[in-house]
Amino acid sequence: MDQKILGRRIKFFRERAHLSQLELETSIDASAGMISRIEKGRVNPTKETVGKIAEILHLHNMETDYLIGNTAEPPTQAEIDKAKNAVKDYFSKGDVFAYLSDDRWRVNAVSKGFYNLFKSYVDDPDKAVDNLIGTSIVNILLEEEYQILQFFKKENYKELLKYQLVKFHSGMGFMHDDMIYKQSMSSIERDPLARSIWEQIKEDKSIPNKETREIFFTIKGINIGFNYSKEQLYANPRFYLIEYQPKNKYLRIILKLLNAH
Repeated sequence: MDQKILGRRIKFFRERAHLSQLELETSIDASAGMISRIEKGRVNPTKETVGKIAEILHLHNMETDYLIGNTAEPPTQAEIDKAKNAVKDYFSKGDVFAYLSDDRWRVNAVSKGFYNLFKSYVDDPDKAVDNLIGTSIVNILLEEEYQILQFFKKENYKELLKYQLVKFHSGMGFMHDDMIYKQSMSSIERDPLARSIWEQIKEDKSIPNKETREIFFTIKGINIGFNYSKEQLYANPRFYLIEYQPKNKYLRIILKLLNAH
């Protein structure tokens, strides 16, 4: 990684911890001026030094990984292609409602079930789905061009948005210099509801960060509950299989509605 980028990230975490450069230097037994040189990108610290800094700043595993681990840079196209290939067969099933996401919260692939859902609503489903690929989930939820809002009633959309922003905050809220994070934050700041929820999340650390819950989609005017689940991809833990599973009694109704187009 570029040492200037590493320096900026260390500075962000240090300031978040309300420590001065001198206090951090003293804590890790570094020479005077060392932290300043690191933060300005003039010195490339060893992994041992970064590890000490992470410990003093109380960084959790994802934050440390963002400094010196696998997530320091976004997934490569080769990694994305390999992950897509791993879910290809499963995603080809018409009763699977899922998408593949990476650690930058981008949609990498969409299942046939979701494709059929778009097909029942838009004139050009191929274009609609293609627009989602490589785009942050936050942007997809907030920007009208992605045509997602039509699948939710107002009250259900607000609940989903809050849930996704809580997850986004915990998973990417520390990636302040990441381009995808910046794009997502731009969408949040332009949207009054999202901005309000985001401020609440930052202030209230007690908001639950659940992994599985029920989410309601509106399909052909019918409000249908799905169980939301998130599973790390075995082939590459930087990717996640996000799946929406309807209760058995709803599946036949959903497929009938989608095929009625």
